[in-house]
Amino acid sequence: MEPGARAVPATLHTLRKNIDSIPQGVQSVVEQFSVPRQQIISDLNNVSHSIGFTIHSLLKEQVYSVLEAIQGRAQDLQNSLHHLQILHKTVRTLTHFQDELGLALRDRKESTVSLLDSPHCTSCARALGKAQSLEPGADYSRVPSVEQVLKTLSGLPKANFPDLIDQGNSTFNSMPDLAVAKMAQVVQDLKDEVNKVSKKVQSIADSFPVSDYTQPLNDALMQAENKSRPYLQEVKHYEKYRWIVGIVLCSVVLLVVACNLLGLSLGACGLAMREDPSDYESRGEAGAKFLLVGVGFSFLFSWLLILLVFATFLVGGNVQTLVCKNWANQEIYKFIDTPGNLPPSTNLTQLLNLKRTLNLTSAYQECKKGAGLWDVLQLRDAYDLEDHLHLSQYTRDFQKRLDNFNLHFEEIHFLDGAGRRDLETFRQSGIDQLDYPMFQAEMQNPVVRTSLEDLARDLEGLRKIQRNITIAGRLANESQALWKIQNATVLTQEALVVKLNESVQFLSAMAPHLQLLLKQTMAEIALIETMLPVQAQRLLRHEIGCFTRKELGYFSQYLNWVRRTLTEDVASCQPLATALDNGRVILCDRIAEPWLYCLRGDLSLPHPPRYSSQAIGRGLRHLQDSDSR
Repeated sequence: MEPGARAVPATLHTLRKNIDSIPQGVQSVVEQFSVPRQQIISDLNNVSHSIGFTIHSLLKEQVYSVLEAIQGRAQDLQNSLHHLQILHKTVRTLTHFQDELGLALRDRKESTVSLLDSPHCTSCARALGKAQSLEPGADYSRVPSVEQVLKTLSGLPKANFPDLIDQGNSTFNSMPDLAVAKMAQVVQDLKDEVNKVSKKVQSIADSFPVSDYTQPLNDALMQAENKSRPYLQEVKHYEKYRWIVGIVLCSVVLLVVACNLLGLSLGACGLAMREDPSDYESRGEAGAKFLLVGVGFSFLFSWLLILLVFATFLVGGNVQTLVCKNWANQEIYKFIDTPGNLPPSTNLTQLLNLKRTLNLTSAYQECKKGAGLWDVLQLRDAYDLEDHLHLSQYTRDFQKRLDNFNLHFEEIHFLDGAGRRDLETFRQSGIDQLDYPMFQAEMQNPVVRTSLEDLARDLEGLRKIQRNITIAGRLANESQALWKIQNATVLTQEALVVKLNESVQFLSAMAPHLQLLLKQTMAEIALIETMLPVQAQRLLRHEIGCFTRKELGYFSQYLNWVRRTLTEDVASCQPLATALDNGRVILCDRIAEPWLYCLRGDLSLPHPPRYSSQAIGRGLRHLQDSDSR
């Protein structure tokens, strides 16, 4: 009895603790809002910089392309102006050298032709043809003039293109910092909204009505636990009496057994030693007396043991049959649910506030499966959980602030008025309309139609074969004069022609694409200056939309978890079913069933010895007859 009795208050205490833990469990669930709250606050700390960086990353290709185009057109303007100046200066220099070269060649031509045509000049006919070609080859006065173009581009660039590019680049790169500064207030407002949501979530625990339903049960369990403890003390007290009674009964049984054993032993011993009549008579008589004492004790105490067995079988058997068996197969719950079996005042369905669709049997089965009090008690009628866990009531203001936020990005001007005028002047300068093929055609003509080097070498060769010393000296003089013109004028002009050719090549390669490049650059600048704020605003709305969905996902996930936890885990009625099962185990397995097992097999009850008074009398007479003999 004692272990089962001791388990009663322990079971009641455990069940009461489980019921007491429901409000703390609800509060713990509510406090777990700190997890999504910290995540949302962390996201808010980074959202402004993240949005600004995203906008910057998505637009930087277009912006950098425009800045690169502006830098390219500014470089084209600088290079074109540089090459135009070289071209103009070189043409003027070549024209000046051309006049000097023409006078020098004319003098050398007359002198050399007259010398080579002299009859005293030996083998001079072959060199005479070259001497007659001593004339300027290219006429640079015929190339188009670039003076008008230079006049148009004079003073350009008036705008500081490097500063414009740096300024545009710096303004665009400051977008993330601008977003942080512009969104600082709305981020703080959103953090305040999250703190307000924490207070709203706390209202779930404050208004959750489980305690209203569990408090009466908790009070009843407290009262039952308090009342059971004195009984436990009584059980401990009577446990001493049980031991005393048990020891006494066992001692009586042992005494009966001992008397029987002694009687039989002494009787058998007396029969074995019958040669001595005196010993035989005393031992046999003592054995008979012990048997008589054993019979007396058996008849004296057997009715007490029979009553004990009867009482235990009566109580234990009825409890086992009527209560335990029906409790194990749940028939007892059906009996309680059947109208009329219990008084109307003890309707457990109403007392426990079970749902109208449930009775004690179905409620026990649902609790056994792990159902929550939410599904067993009539909580839905008193508390609309869905209304308290509706997402919009927690996120309405949060989402509204994000939807109403609007960040106006400042307009970025990649070119000021001076820069636009410079590029427009460059486009209308006519640099692309110059006759570059005429430049190239004229530069293909040699500076001198014949090679002064070849003619000078020929004259030196002729000098060596002349017999006339005077002719030989004149040939040497003419050769030296040609070398002087070659080194002093022709080589200089050829170098200028190479330099001129580089500028013409650059300008002729750029000129066909100049108008298209400038138009595209101006159009790209106008487009990006117009579309950049619009695209930035569109990207801002998109990023805010993504951020809103992400944060609302945290709220939704938490509220879904709260719904599942409150209805399935925190307010679970499984401990009630477990307590009922524990009660059955205490009553049946620990009290009633051990009685029956003990009485059926484990406890050997003393039985009266199978001796009658007639048998004892015959034994005594037999002893007397043996004594007389």
